[in-house]
Amino acid sequence: SAFPQNSSSVQFQEYLISELGMQARPELNRLRKEIVHLPVSGRTGIVVLGRELRFFTAAVNLCRRLQAAGMPVCRPDFTDNRAMWAEDMYMVELALTGQTPTVPNPVDLGLGCVDLLTGANSSGKTTYLIAAGQMQWLFHLGCFVPARKAALRPVDAIYTLFAAGESDTSEDSRMGLEVEKIAQFSKLMTPQSLVLLNEPMTSTSASEGIEINIDLLADLIQKQVSCMIVTHYNEIYDMLLERLTPLGLAGQVRSLVMEVDRQADGSIRYPYQLREQPPGTSSYARAIVAKLGLTLEDMLKKMTAAGMDMRPGDPAWQSIHPDQG
Repeated sequence: SAFPQNSSSVQFQEYLISELGMQARPELNRLRKEIVHLPVSGRTGIVVLGRELRFFTAAVNLCRRLQAAGMPVCRPDFTDNRAMWAEDMYMVELALTGQTPTVPNPVDLGLGCVDLLTGANSSGKTTYLIAAGQMQWLFHLGCFVPARKAALRPVDAIYTLFAAGESDTSEDSRMGLEVEKIAQFSKLMTPQSLVLLNEPMTSTSASEGIEINIDLLADLIQKQVSCMIVTHYNEIYDMLLERLTPLGLAGQVRSLVMEVDRQADGSIRYPYQLREQPPGTSSYARAIVAKLGLTLEDMLKKMTAAGMDMRPGDPAWQSIHPDQG
């Protein structure tokens, strides 16, 4: 639309005509004449679009900054066949401020499905989850999204659960806060909702946390709510499949793993690439400790030097020192 006809708007119209070229002049002149016949309330409505125009100008500027950083942006398509699909999705903040090149990844979340993300610490799981949420949010704002191609379905709500920590008053534990939040959105979510979970139920015992997660994910799938979850409980995948197979819903779960390259010296390298495959079965703890320049023997020596009781009769101690058993 053209700007309202008043003394302060003519310069903007002339600027637009100049920018768009002579080919657009007839259409702009037509709009200029029609705007005069709008009632006062109509002209006022156009004037108050100032905030919206500033917002979308900022959105365009963000796209330009991302492109200048060598990252793709695209206008997303609408889809009713998938909850979320994209090629080369990435996190905006990393692309603009990261010290290393940003690694994009694909997204393909089915309707009423659960994508289970596992992998080593610092491998990029949480970043991937945040990027997916950002992309959906930008889509709803009418902006271009950080991906090469994307097709998204509108949602009625995005429910998230990230590590909340303790409450300010220390009256509630982290687990208590998480359970309360899950109970709240479980009453509100619909098949049109999107749920993003980042390591829920890690503040309780592993066995209890795994069981709660399985119950939650099975409930989401049966209610046809689309979900992404980051977890270190690798056992969830097989146990969830076992729960869903008799119901004919095992195909609604997908396992995604952030890759880790193990080096000859025992350290690990993070390529930040997501692969569709079953969760790993081994712990990453030893590799992470090695990356920090420590070894198990170093830790044992420090414990002994500190006078800590190693309990020689304990089976774990004997497995470390079989020659002294």
